[in-house]
Amino acid sequence: MIRGLYHVESVMKERKEDQRERKRRAYRLGLRAEGMVSFILFCRGYRILGRRFRTSLGEIDLIVRRGTHFSFFEVKGRSGPAEGGEVLSSFQVRRIRNAASVWLQKEARKGQLPPCWSASLNLVVVYPLYHFFVYGRCFEFSEIL
Repeated sequence: MIRGLYHVESVMKERKEDQRERKRRAYRLGLRAEGMVSFILFCRGYRILGRRFRTSLGEIDLIVRRGTHFSFFEVKGRSGPAEGGEVLSSFQVRRIRNAASVWLQKEARKGQLPPCWSASLNLVVVYPLYHFFVYGRCFEFSEIL
């Protein structure tokens, strides 16, 4: 009986270690994907304003600006193809939108927003072999401030 209990505990411990390793791999994949996307955006003329902006309301992976347009990017690293609807839930979009609202309000208080500005949320999915798929704008921010 004790031997069987020990076996169950060791199996549970191995599963927890496997879960931790999967989370570490996913985290590293996400960091690499964000790095690649920020490099591509920089090469295309965007100015990187922030990475991994966190608030109690949510997180934004990349904040960039080109001209008077601010783009908030959610970057997802995936091991295989997925549809856009499968990548972000409405809850996740709401959290990103709330975090973007906080960021825009902070910039407005500092006087850093141009007089006529626009903003949007964009989703980028990075697949194996570094294929990118940009799902375009999920929503506009015209009514936030």
